[in-house]
Amino acid sequence: MLGSLRMFRHALSRAVMLRLLGNVIYWMLPYVITSDELEWVTQVIREGLEIATVD
Repeated sequence: MLGSLRMFRHALSRAVMLRLLGNVIYWMLPYVITSDELEWVTQVIREGLEIATVD
């Protein structure tokens, strides 16, 4: 559970809103998004996953 909190806080600090339910990540994206913005969100999620799995 601590990993999920780390990931949530990281994403929120980077202005990305995620909903984490157990081992499921819901992306809360706007209806209109550019490919650059989508790449940004993907990068933030990758970083969050790394932060969440560090021991």
